[in-house]
Amino acid sequence: AEYLAANQALLRAQQDLQHLNGELETRVAARTAETRAALHEAEHQREQARVQQGLLSQILGQVPAAIATLGGPEHRFTFFNEPYLALSGHRAVLGRPVAELLPEVVEQGFIALLDQVYATGQAYSSTDTMVMLHDKATGRAEQRYLEFVYQPLFDGQQRPQGILAFILDVTERVRARKQADTLQAAMLAVVKRQGQERENVYQLFTQAPAAICLLREPDHRIDYLNPAYQALFPGRELRGRTLAAGQPQALELVALLDGIYQSGQPQFASETPVHIAPAGGQPELSRYFDFTYQAYREEGRIAGISIFGFDVTERVLARHFGQGLEIGATQHLCGRAPPDGFDRRIGQLDNQLGAPQNGNGHRRLLKNALQ
Repeated sequence: AEYLAANQALLRAQQDLQHLNGELETRVAARTAETRAALHEAEHQREQARVQQGLLSQILGQVPAAIATLGGPEHRFTFFNEPYLALSGHRAVLGRPVAELLPEVVEQGFIALLDQVYATGQAYSSTDTMVMLHDKATGRAEQRYLEFVYQPLFDGQQRPQGILAFILDVTERVRARKQADTLQAAMLAVVKRQGQERENVYQLFTQAPAAICLLREPDHRIDYLNPAYQALFPGRELRGRTLAAGQPQALELVALLDGIYQSGQPQFASETPVHIAPAGGQPELSRYFDFTYQAYREEGRIAGISIFGFDVTERVLARHFGQGLEIGATQHLCGRAPPDGFDRRIGQLDNQLGAPQNGNGHRRLLKNALQ
């Protein structure tokens, strides 16, 4: 009997042990499955991050601006696109500080500006800023003009972690504007000349980097316009007509010109949209111009008004893109979706500059990359 009882106890112990082993195996299998699922999800997230980073890099590579992201208080390069690499003279290197690679910008105050943005969390922007950049090809400093924004980037706790630098090289625009200012002064001198002499001088304006129009008398009759101005109104015969007749939609402009004719005070209109309707029913095009309106005098009295327009479309659209990019990148780093205005700004690139070569469009690509 004792032997039988001992065997039964041993059998129960073996059964309990088998049950515990079964539970342990079940738990191990479940934990293994959970670990595999977590590893799979982590790998999926890493792959998604790689895809998003690739999309973002693809977009930034197509932007007509120099873009770089700088990490930490030393402003080390964490990203830069081809335009930025070209602007830096191919000296930018990932992981290295700006001050080390571009020492000439230190004494010009740009590193101090980066320090300020990083410390305060406040963006800084500047237009038509002169900078001397070292040219490795010649070994000399080269004068450039830049329009730029330094936008702070924050982590999820709203602590500064870097800076987005969005830079437009506007050197040619500034030089062209200076040339155009000279041409405008020459144009005002031309109106004092007579007959064939005046026509001969007008020929100098045919290749000018600006839209030029000369109005006469209080009704603003078009006395002269160069090809660049005529191109804004394809298919219309403007010379000899009043501005109101040639541009019936420009009622506000006519009112502005009336005031200038009466007061003699010049006026300036920045980034004015001009909608161009091509002949043949083609889709309307939109451009942006900086316009200067200035009265001119003959024999001591106001005889008319000169119109001088400089195309700044690329500057405007690039800035809009940069603003959308700054907002989107900041929201992305903070784990939030970009705001509604972001989609509208990026969509302007497709509408006015054309979609990227892959056909997806800047709006879709950049939203996917940032969201």
